[in-house]
Amino acid sequence: MSGKFKNQSRNLWDIIIFLLNGLIFILIGLNFRYIMKDIDNSMILPYIGYAAIITIVALLIRMVRIFLQKINLQKAFQNTKRKRKVSEHALLDFNNSIILSWSGMRGIVSLAIAIGIPKELEDGTPFPERTVIIFISVAVVLLTLIGQGLTLPLIVKKFSTKENNDPKESF
Repeated sequence: MSGKFKNQSRNLWDIIIFLLNGLIFILIGLNFRYIMKDIDNSMILPYIGYAAIITIVALLIRMVRIFLQKINLQKAFQNTKRKRKVSEHALLDFNNSIILSWSGMRGIVSLAIAIGIPKELEDGTPFPERTVIIFISVAVVLLTLIGQGLTLPLIVKKFSTKENNDPKESF
C-alpha cells in the first residue's frame, strides 16, 4: 500500500470513529432522562461516589501501565544498543509519562457496553441494576472528560520539558 492510501484510510477511520463516538453520546443523551427516572434520588450521590472511585482506580492503573512501559522501553533500549531495535525517541521521561497517564480520557467503549445491556433477561425479568450500570458509566465518562480534560492543559504546562517550551513537540 502506498503512503497516500494509508493516510487516506487512516483519515477515513478517524472520521468513522468520531461519528460512532458522537452517535453513542447522542444515544446516551436521549436515554439518560429515562435512566434518571428509574434511579432513586437518595442513591445519586453514592453512585457518583462509586464513579469517582472507579475513575481514580482506572487512572492509577493507567499510570502504573505507562510507567511499566517506560521501564520496559528503557530496558529494551539498553539491551539493544548495538542492534538499535528501539529508537531513543521511543523512550519516555518522567514528565511525559505523567502527561500520558493523565491524558487517558476514555470511556466510550464502556458506554457502548452499558447501553448494549438488554433491558430484560431471557425469562422476561428486568436486567438487574441496568440503569445503575449506565448511570455510573456516564458519570465515569463525565468525570474523566471534565476532570481530566479541564486539568490536562495545566498538567502539560507544569510537566512540559524545560528544553522544549512547546508541549506539542515534547512527544
